Amino acid sequence: MPIPDFSESTKRIASDRVGGHCTLCDTPTRGPNEDPTKATILGEAAHIRGKKPGAPRYDAGMTDAERANIDNALWACRNCHGRFDKDYLHYSVADLRRHRDEAEARARQRQCRLTDSPAQTLFKSIPQKWCHETTNDDSYVRRSAKVNQLNAWFNNPSIRAITLVGIGGAGKTALAGHWLKVDNQDLVRDVRGLFYWSFYVERDVDQFLTGLISFIEDLDTNVELAADLKDPLDSLERNFTKLPPLVLLLDGLEVLQHAVSEGRAYGAFIDAKLRDFIQLISYAKKPWLCISTSRFPITDLDHTPNAKCLQLLNLEPEESAEVLNHNGVLGTEDDRKKVAHYLNGHPLALRIFAASIPRSIRTIPCQHLHDVFGESDIDNPFLDKLFRLLGFYAETLATSQSTIIQALSLFRSPVPQRTLAIIAPVLKGTWKNDSESLNLALTTELGRLVGSGLAIRDRRGTEDIYACHPIVRDYFRQDLLSQRDASRAAIDILTSRPDDLGIQGVSNLEPLLLTCEALLISGDVRSVIELYVTRFQKGGAFLAGGLPKEGKRLFDALERFSTEHPDALSSAQNFSIFNGIDRHTNYDSIHFRNGAILFDILLGELSDAEQLIKVQLNEATGSRRATIYNHQALLEFYRGDYANVSKVAKSVFQVTTQANIVSSTALIQAQAHYLRLKSLVLLGLDKEARKVNKEIMEIHQLLDSEDGLILVDLAHLWLASRGNRDGCGQAAKRIRSMLPKLTEDHLALEAKLVAARWYILKRQPKGLAEQLISEVYRHAIEQSYPYPMISSQIMREYYTYSLGEQCSEHLLKQAATLAEANQMYGLQAEALWVQSLMEDDPEIRTAILQKIDLLNNKLCYTTLPKTYPEVS
Repeated sequence: MPIPDFSESTKRIASDRVGGHCTLCDTPTRGPNEDPTKATILGEAAHIRGKKPGAPRYDAGMTDAERANIDNALWACRNCHGRFDKDYLHYSVADLRRHRDEAEARARQRQCRLTDSPAQTLFKSIPQKWCHETTNDDSYVRRSAKVNQLNAWFNNPSIRAITLVGIGGAGKTALAGHWLKVDNQDLVRDVRGLFYWSFYVERDVDQFLTGLISFIEDLDTNVELAADLKDPLDSLERNFTKLPPLVLLLDGLEVLQHAVSEGRAYGAFIDAKLRDFIQLISYAKKPWLCISTSRFPITDLDHTPNAKCLQLLNLEPEESAEVLNHNGVLGTEDDRKKVAHYLNGHPLALRIFAASIPRSIRTIPCQHLHDVFGESDIDNPFLDKLFRLLGFYAETLATSQSTIIQALSLFRSPVPQRTLAIIAPVLKGTWKNDSESLNLALTTELGRLVGSGLAIRDRRGTEDIYACHPIVRDYFRQDLLSQRDASRAAIDILTSRPDDLGIQGVSNLEPLLLTCEALLISGDVRSVIELYVTRFQKGGAFLAGGLPKEGKRLFDALERFSTEHPDALSSAQNFSIFNGIDRHTNYDSIHFRNGAILFDILLGELSDAEQLIKVQLNEATGSRRATIYNHQALLEFYRGDYANVSKVAKSVFQVTTQANIVSSTALIQAQAHYLRLKSLVLLGLDKEARKVNKEIMEIHQLLDSEDGLILVDLAHLWLASRGNRDGCGQAAKRIRSMLPKLTEDHLALEAKLVAARWYILKRQPKGLAEQLISEVYRHAIEQSYPYPMISSQIMREYYTYSLGEQCSEHLLKQAATLAEANQMYGLQAEALWVQSLMEDDPEIRTAILQKIDLLNNKLCYTTLPKTYPEVS
């Protein structure tokens, strides 16, 4: 039986209809060959529905003639052809037809631009809202290759997210701003407006979403969203299909990543609310485009279709020479290229070089290079060169400018001038005593620093705010903290006058976090421990307030310090000087590492947590291993390795059975039992789960806090899903009554999800499950708890499905993608399972179940853990 291949005529038509470009990535596939009688073809005609049994998207109901018809053909480069055939669950027939329609539309646009009279450029014809200022536009140097790549991505309507990534000072904001403001004549996309937001200036995601809603309502008077501004994300999600497509430029996402593994796992996403919105754009049917800048790759977009990342590394020699020239460095272009080569073409290093060069030798820049570095080996690491250059620059700065940068270096985000007016006078320098003279001097010196490009000025409301580049910040912060009197004065202000400083932190703990970081850099661990115990309640303040990112930030800092200075934190005996603190706790690396592990898990940083657990198990002994095993069991549960949860949890009892059973020990055991019971229920091991429940009841009398007592009722509801539902109504009521008394915010989210799950399975009372799910979803997004966020998203769609209403397929796909990106494979299988329940096409449902089987094999399950039953 012949295979229904395409004819040469059909292949040519498929290629011509998209202008010889790949349908998916828009790359040209036809070009010249060294042989003048030939052309190089890098594309091929692909079948949308497979041409033979077993092929991706094969439809047994088609005839061979239909399979070989142009309607079943799609022109693609070889890479994209291989990708959409191998990952066929992400590329359905409908998806490929949509890509083909978009590619043909792009080809038509290119054709019209060649034949029609010059039209008005896109950004002169659509409304724009630049909420904040971009930087360094006056000294912008065009990166031609980068701009050409951005143009190609922008003009491809199937691409929905672009991230510009580069270290501090690489010119991300300047490139993005100038590209869209000025260098935009080649841009074509069916969008209705452009909205720019700088998270350097305002990092509150709700403020951004509210501003976006206001812009949309001004843009389209038929859209009304203002009534829902209490929850702007929910409002945008529910009305998204009605909204006009926009280009979003989001600057400085790294300020939302600082508290998430800075120094270890760059790029673990951000604020979950913003992530959810960007994912929504990525899956939209309209050609929205979200352009972001960040120092870190946004790793959650790695698994997202239609997302691209552009790395901004070094400038080209000609571009570097132009940057130096813009900043007042003269001489020959060849000399400037030599300087640029030595400084790796890094934009920030070039600006520091220009700021530090004496006027007398501006025409001979190589002389300044020699004065700073001497005969240093050109192969020295770049950061060594940069810090040496910063050291030279610092010595040439006026005292007042040095003081301002040191004051700015204390803060991770921009601060107003009034903050500097409080801090600068106590650091050093001769500042005027009266406020008018002081502010005039600050305004003058800040203007000079902004002019040099080493300080950044923007607007927040009605006042200017200032920051410095992260590399500059780190250098001058270290310099400040090496000066004992000045650093102590700054720390005293941070702890005693936080309300006066205009700090835009995520909580009222921000000044104290800044203080602890500063104290650790200066080596004053005693003061940090005092704050840790008295103000942070040994980490309880973060758990109670639902502040996992801030908790991680502090515990990471303490864990790094304890690792680098083991003698300072070797045991409790080292802290006998703390008469009034807590003599019974070992404030050592094991203690702080436990806190770091917990917040890693809560934030979905599972690889980081796993690495720290390995270190812990090598160092901890005796009953101190119980907490570590509990954290490991929680990690395995988050990953979906339910079989391993039970094995790990048993280790808790091995290290606590010989200890005197007290309330704290009983709580650790109850937590381990609860994790075991949940895992056994999901694996369908009902008999074993009931045994574990009896063990929970045996230690019930020793539990003296709501955090422990609620586990008894939560276990009862989990068992109810397997049949016995006696007393569950009372258990659900008790859970809801205990919620306000829980001391750990993430436990409250778990309790709400378990109760909601029970109400869904019971199918009453109506509306209560939906309320609990919505509360979890909103709170998990706000505080960046990925596990309950994804879980509630799946539960919400299942609840909709159970009511016989239309589910959101793209939200389930998004949940599965997020779960996979966060290595939460149990949730990924759960999302796929719910997706399979609502799938009417038996072929697609079979493919989804096959993907679940692959996950089962990965996690060594014999049967699929099915959290939700089918609805009759």
